[in-house]
Amino acid sequence: MPTLSQWKIRTAAVAAALSLACASAALHAQMPAPRSQMNVPFDFQIGSTRLAAGTYILSNPQHVLLSIQGQAGSTLALSQSELSIIPSKISKVVFHRYGKQYFLREVWLRDGNEYLTCPESKAEREIERAQKLIQQASTPAPANVEVALLQPSR
Repeated sequence: MPTLSQWKIRTAAVAAALSLACASAALHAQMPAPRSQMNVPFDFQIGSTRLAAGTYILSNPQHVLLSIQGQAGSTLALSQSELSIIPSKISKVVFHRYGKQYFLREVWLRDGNEYLTCPESKAEREIERAQKLIQQASTPAPANVEVALLQPSR
């Protein structure tokens, strides 16, 4: 069984590791986070959060989090930085649409090779699966089919 001094040493080591991690994240986060405004004319979803149509401010304060703030609601979402060979000519937000449901997936800033992607949510995967099943079920049968009746042999 560990002694009290061993517990203190372990606790100090964990605290030092955490403070080092926080300090490096804080230094990395001191880089200016671009803030952009978007006007979304439809309700949309990011992760498990649904947001109403409206104007939102986007920022990326921790480089793994995307902050979305507006009068209709706010949320934080995980994001990942990706690189593109061709820089975007315009600032844009990309949504995936399934019927009348929209999911925020990418944020691009003008003249940048780097863009943010948001992972596919569970709700989006479920809708995708349901749509594939519907498409498979509604696949039209061939129109020029002939049927020959079989007669039992004697």
